[in-house]
Formats: sequence, C-alpha cells, structure tokens
Amino acid sequence: MPCKTCGSETHDRFRTEVAIHLSVDKPLVLIFPEVVVCLSCGRPEFAEGFAIPGYELGLLTKRDTAAN
Repeated sequence: MPCKTCGSETHDRFRTEVAIHLSVDKPLVLIFPEVVVCLSCGRPEFAEGFAIPGYELGLLTKRDTAAN
C-alpha cells in the first residue's frame, strides 16, 4: 500500500511501545502496536487491523474526565 504522504511503496513494520498518559497523577496505559513506517518520508501509522486491547481500552474509558 502506498504511503499516504509521499506515495512511496518503501515501508517496514516495527514493534513499538506506546504510553498513553491519562493525567499527571494517574498510571500510564501501555499498548504494544506494530507501526508501519514509510522509509522514504518517515510517516508512521499503526499497522492495519490494530485495535487497543479490551483491558487497556477499559482503562481509557473509565478515566476520570473531570481531572483532564
């Protein structure tokens, strides 16, 4: 699939760790998606089909929105 920014077909997949900060006084929510990176322009994108897993999604939906 061509890059959405530059149209290049040169890309690779990498495992990553993403820390979502809900607020300063709350623990981080960690997710581990694969990211596809265009090797021509550097544009990153979550790999197709990635979704935040249920437990982590639950942590995000139960956050205290009044604190943000």
